Amino acid sequence: MAINQRNRALPRYLPQEEVKRLLARVRDRRDRAIFALISHYGLRVTEATLLQTTDVDFTRNTIAIPRVNNGLGGFKPLWQDTRRLLRAYLRVRIP
Repeated sequence: MAINQRNRALPRYLPQEEVKRLLARVRDRRDRAIFALISHYGLRVTEATLLQTTDVDFTRNTIAIPRVNNGLGGFKPLWQDTRRLLRAYLRVRIP
């Protein structure tokens, strides 16, 4: 029996393997870092755009997450993959 594509519900999240495949296809370092932040921390696009370089503490391995719409923000652990992607972008970004 064929599944009607219009009647299928959207997934609530992408499986880790799909996230890895998506990030591997994104060539721009800035975009890759943004997609990683959105994926790893469940950010809305608006929340991702609120982030500043000062929100990331590479010494303590933490990131200050701003939340909109009454979400739970605050300091979160800076995951190793996210740290690597942010560093790769920050090395080449134009100030």
